[in-house]
Amino acid sequence: MKVMPIRRYKEPRFPTRAILDAHPELLRLVPKRWRANPVVLTALAATIMIISGCRSVASGKGSPAAVSRVAPIFQHGEGRGAFGCQAVNPPVFLSEDEARQVITQEAKKAGISFAPDINTKSVRVPTTDRYESLWARPPRPAYRQSHRALLTFDGTDERRAVSYEYVSESDFKAWEGKHKGLVSLAYDIGTLDAAKRLQESLSRTRLTGTYAVFYDPLATPKENEIWRGHLSTPEWDARLKPREEQGMQLAREELRKQVRDFIAWLKAQGVI
Repeated sequence: MKVMPIRRYKEPRFPTRAILDAHPELLRLVPKRWRANPVVLTALAATIMIISGCRSVASGKGSPAAVSRVAPIFQHGEGRGAFGCQAVNPPVFLSEDEARQVITQEAKKAGISFAPDINTKSVRVPTTDRYESLWARPPRPAYRQSHRALLTFDGTDERRAVSYEYVSESDFKAWEGKHKGLVSLAYDIGTLDAAKRLQESLSRTRLTGTYAVFYDPLATPKENEIWRGHLSTPEWDARLKPREEQGMQLAREELRKQVRDFIAWLKAQGVI
């Protein structure tokens, strides 16, 4: 008999150690037909203790390895818009303070209390460029590079070890690298692309706790009036005010949807 290496093997149909490390809440799931059988429950409890002990020994610590979870991006809102030039219909920015109000209000409904600016970590943030995607053919997201920075998360619930970062216009501009090509009066902001890249970075970093990344929806009001950036008169500003209010309302609602999806994800993960 000649021993040959296995080049391919099927994925196991049971949770592997890697899956349990990433999702320890799976150990709490018990089939209904087992719950009424004390013998089965006793055996299951013993098995869980053995598995937990093995994970502790493997990690070199006396307690189970710390959990690291990063939620996916819950896409509500285009998160991209062009600004400047002679005549455009730009989206409306939702500021950090306005976004915090929306996120905090929705989180409180689920029993999560976010305190601002108490969790700072050294992570890699996306290197952004407001001009690059305008000149690229075909258009594409800006730089794929990143750089290390101290990131203070916008909100943290210390009791549940849950934090979030809201990617705003100010974040996008703060993370910009040095542009090497042509510049223009027109430029492009992509908060969704930046949020996706930050989420990927946090997933690779494996910080202790649970993290979410939200982004400015950059809502564009359904307004027929074209905004002309070079005009600024009291009459014109008065005509723009209803448009901006409509955009802010749309942006708040899109952000609420992001937070509601995150709350549902937290429940599915067993965090709340």
